[in-house]
Amino acid sequence: MSARSALALSAVALTACGLNQQGVPPPRDRIVYPSSAFVDPDGHWMYVANSNSDLRYNSGTLVALDLDQVAADEAQAWDVCPKPDFVRSYDAPLDGVDDTADHVRRCCWDYLDHNVLDCDERAYVNEPSTIEIGSFAAGLVFQPSAPGGCTPGTRHACSQGCQDAADAGASADAGADAGVTADAGTLPGGGASVAGRLFVGIRGNSSIVYADTQSAGGKPALSCTPPLPPMSPTSTTSAKGCALSEEPDVKPVVNVPEEPYALYLDSAQDLLYVGHLRGDTAHQDTGGVSLFDVQGRPKFVHPSRAFFPADVSGSYGVTSLSYSDETKQLYATSRYVPMAVSLATSTNGDNACSEDLTMVTISPSSVSFTSPLAGSEMRGLKFVSPTRAFALQRIPPALIGYQLTNGPLGNVATDFVETCAAPTFLDMAGEGDARRLFVTCFEAGQVYVVDPTIPQVVATIDVGRGPAGLQFSPPGAGPARAYVIGFGHNNVGVIDLEPGSPTQYHVIHKLGFPSVLPR
Repeated sequence: MSARSALALSAVALTACGLNQQGVPPPRDRIVYPSSAFVDPDGHWMYVANSNSDLRYNSGTLVALDLDQVAADEAQAWDVCPKPDFVRSYDAPLDGVDDTADHVRRCCWDYLDHNVLDCDERAYVNEPSTIEIGSFAAGLVFQPSAPGGCTPGTRHACSQGCQDAADAGASADAGADAGVTADAGTLPGGGASVAGRLFVGIRGNSSIVYADTQSAGGKPALSCTPPLPPMSPTSTTSAKGCALSEEPDVKPVVNVPEEPYALYLDSAQDLLYVGHLRGDTAHQDTGGVSLFDVQGRPKFVHPSRAFFPADVSGSYGVTSLSYSDETKQLYATSRYVPMAVSLATSTNGDNACSEDLTMVTISPSSVSFTSPLAGSEMRGLKFVSPTRAFALQRIPPALIGYQLTNGPLGNVATDFVETCAAPTFLDMAGEGDARRLFVTCFEAGQVYVVDPTIPQVVATIDVGRGPAGLQFSPPGAGPARAYVIGFGHNNVGVIDLEPGSPTQYHVIHKLGFPSVLPR
């Protein structure tokens, strides 16, 4: 591939930080139709992608929430909200009380359930780090900096030179070049953000947005690094100064397929896999998985063909990508047929340092999971042991347990757990016998908790309208928590997962007063 072609692919496929079109700018201190999130590895910050799904603004945003402040508010004394379904106005001051007859501070205990603390999310959003990312955000993943202070995207298997340079103090220069002070800083909760790079799939314009995060004064500082090429006359900049580089004299060779949705990052090889939610037999190389080289300046490599058979209308797509530590394999699930497959990538460990990634292929292996239930759409696959897995089927709604075997019958479905109607996401947390599966029910506004050792539903959690998945607090980072991405209520909910707690499997905090429409 020529350098000119590579530049074209990079410009089309990846947008550094943000889009900015003429129109109504999005609010920088709020949660508005959140669609995905990521909890910082040290548990001090959470990044939330706002999708702008009703297109009321010219872009969605990526915001950083201070989880130390969340924990601090849970320990304070607050009044009870004045009425059911109370929503505090954004016109009210963040600190102090509002000027209405209600006289409510920024947090209050829910009128009907005094175990739930409702708060104004502006108290947690670090507004200076907010960036614009485009509309209809999907999956979000984090690429940590390599050991020794290397910049994000230095392939770990190839980073010895970077390690040596870091020991000589070069990492500090890298931070200065990015315009960010590498200062750990302090917070009331004691935590700074972890340096790395965030990737977000943007369905609105079939792109991947990326932004680097470092710590400035103990708070996240998002920036566009490495530096972007000189801006062309047709380029635009976001409110954060991040550019969408447009090269009018370079014709793109390959476009990223539509609907980038599910993201998985291979941190060892610095390869980003992007599953596309929709494709069809009329368009070649759609509905599969695209590969991005994220060593250094991220760039698009190529898309794969579809992995699944098409449905009766000729459609196929990928709903999830998940890596199993138990089997050391990457798996994809299908949108239109009830099936999951393992994926094989033609890289050979450390050889990827010098490998021509344009020659890398992604293909399904012989390991597959098919459902005995007539229907459609797998929404996730999780392994609870090297020989035991569970897949979530959306239609009909069921969590299916499989016993893995190398025999002629393949993987055998052995258990069926009925779930809510049209389940959307499958997550897993805990270790050993305490491991639990979590099924997110978008239509029902619930999360089902399943003990895979039995298997059966052990708890049903009411989380509010339209949940769009979960994120979990890192092990050892304080009490066990799950964070509910409240797409339908424009907030983030906090679930208590601490064993033995009187509020275990209960929402205890809402970051943002629940509101069907953005306030």
